[in-house]
Amino acid sequence: MSEVQLPFILFNLSLLLFYLLRRNGFDLFGISYFSSFIYFSPTFFGYAGFLVDLTDWVYSPLADKTYAVYFIFLSILFLTTLSHDLFIKTSGNFNYSQIKADDKYKYEMYSAFILLLISFFLLNIFGGGALHQLDKNQVMANIGRWYLLYESILLLAIAYVLTVAKFRTAYICLLFFLCFDVYLGFRTSFVIAILMLFFVSFNKKDKRLIGLWPYLLLGVFAVFSILMLKLMMFGLKKGDIDILLAILSNSQTYEKLLSTSEPFVTQSILNTVVSLDFRTDAEHLKLIPLQFVLLGDVVFGQIRSFNDYFQPALFPKINYGMASNFLAEFYAVSGVFGVFAVSAVYSLVLMVLNLAIQSVKAGYKPLLLLCGVYWAFYIYRNDMAYILNIEKRIVISFLLVILLAFVLRRFNFIFK
Repeated sequence: MSEVQLPFILFNLSLLLFYLLRRNGFDLFGISYFSSFIYFSPTFFGYAGFLVDLTDWVYSPLADKTYAVYFIFLSILFLTTLSHDLFIKTSGNFNYSQIKADDKYKYEMYSAFILLLISFFLLNIFGGGALHQLDKNQVMANIGRWYLLYESILLLAIAYVLTVAKFRTAYICLLFFLCFDVYLGFRTSFVIAILMLFFVSFNKKDKRLIGLWPYLLLGVFAVFSILMLKLMMFGLKKGDIDILLAILSNSQTYEKLLSTSEPFVTQSILNTVVSLDFRTDAEHLKLIPLQFVLLGDVVFGQIRSFNDYFQPALFPKINYGMASNFLAEFYAVSGVFGVFAVSAVYSLVLMVLNLAIQSVKAGYKPLLLLCGVYWAFYIYRNDMAYILNIEKRIVISFLLVILLAFVLRRFNFIFK
């Protein structure tokens, strides 16, 4: 154990206690911290690692400078959370039940289901037999842009049902589409849906999270299930019970469940960049403002992403996409100052989104809830441009839902 590992672990555990004792603790700040607790979990082991081939994992000890980056980020997140709690004092209470009782958003739900069904059928038509491939890379190569619409509309529909739409029977249909997404090999939608459910369920109660320990255990079980799904997906798609039983009965499955998980790969990126003091120019940061332009990457030409910089240079033997790390991205551009800057911007945007969810009109709550949860959670495995691209995709999908709902309302008015 390095000299800084134990002090950092104690610091992180004190933050864990703080977030458990907060009132309305499962807001976006809570989601962000608990997500960081998972994605920074290599700090408890003292090393990070990545998969070179199908079985060969390479591990490296976390550098002291890597712990310093974590400390900077978590300190800024904590101070922003504390400022929010002390000076803004927003209540998480919102009467979702009353909004649902008014049934004002049924046309938005009709629209979401229509678009979801269209994207589902097109996904199956164009994806064909590739959707049932055991190799996720082959699935991704064949699903095209229809999957992007499918995922966004699915999560928007779930956000509507959780917040403002009176569609209780829709849960079963949405669960089917969610399970289909997991079957394809994607777990993000499942995680985002769970986080939105927890936000709506626990952020509206003036209680401390530690008092909701049964639900927290349910959350831990959900995380465990998500990690297990990745290991079991081969057997599930093949329909081979013997493979599933072999995985479940193997003690090494549970021993390596965390150390071979995604957080260890994404933190390997940060650890390697910081350890080697890997630097880039700021060219890849131009992708960030381009996300505010429709088809910006097409209009302004191709710009190298941060992954295009670090993976060939630092991980040349890896032939799969390693995702990215936004802290490493900004460290590579301007060192510790970059870490301070991106941590501050991230935390302030988190505060704005947290406030907006509470204060906007009901019709915008599904959009902001989904955007907020993505921002709070999914940024830990991506660079800044990619997470903004996802947010843009959600906004476009929301506008499609609103436009189709407008048409359906007019159609209904004409034929009354």
